[in-house]
Amino acid sequence: MIDWKKSADLNGFTVESLKARFIRFPKSHKLVVVMCDSCDKERCIPFSNYRNLCHTCAQRIKWENEELHIEQSLAQTKRWSDPEEREKQRVAMVKNHKNNPDVWDEQNKKLSITMEIIHKEHPESWDTDAVKKGRIKQRLTIKENHKNNPDVGERHSAWFQGQDYDGGEWTGYTDKSRPHIVPTHACIQINDWFEGCHGHHITKSIIVFIPAELHNHFKPHNLRSGLNMGEINAVAIQFVNGGLNI
Repeated sequence: MIDWKKSADLNGFTVESLKARFIRFPKSHKLVVVMCDSCDKERCIPFSNYRNLCHTCAQRIKWENEELHIEQSLAQTKRWSDPEEREKQRVAMVKNHKNNPDVWDEQNKKLSITMEIIHKEHPESWDTDAVKKGRIKQRLTIKENHKNNPDVGERHSAWFQGQDYDGGEWTGYTDKSRPHIVPTHACIQINDWFEGCHGHHITKSIIVFIPAELHNHFKPHNLRSGLNMGEINAVAIQFVNGGLNI
């Protein structure tokens, strides 16, 4: 929700003249004062970037909606199912990284700042005891799932290899354990697979192969919450660009 009075004072307009200006110039970059419809947090942003929710609330609502991110993940998978399209995107990404080596550093800095803000605004989500309880609950759930579904391992292997459990072509997720990422075979692969490597998801549809010991060094890290992602992404890109010898 836009606070029109504060926005008008900020820009030296009357409320009516400011509204009229935005009707005439809907992509205006003049700053407006807005309040999040969910948490009532006040922020100052360009009018062209106005959304009714702040970034934190938008992300929270997005991940609370399981059907939404399953749908988005499947859409991503379908988009990158064409090998030629994946190779085209991979070449473009590698070229971009070589021509703009500082881009990832800037993105990682922005990500770190964002995570610090989220940490301050929602300290309860980082509570150590809560995390431990969540992991214990997760382990019990996995054990119960394996007990009730003894063939779950075979199903997961078939899913990872890009096939249905019955041996057909892979058409979607055979389980919903990680709907927030695209399977390895359907991702844009920045570099080639090599012996002793782990696949690390920089984003949900972009993967880079790095040494297993390097991948394990930054555990835990989590793409969904952003935990330690800035650090491991920076090191992974440095490894791909040849700036890190293992």
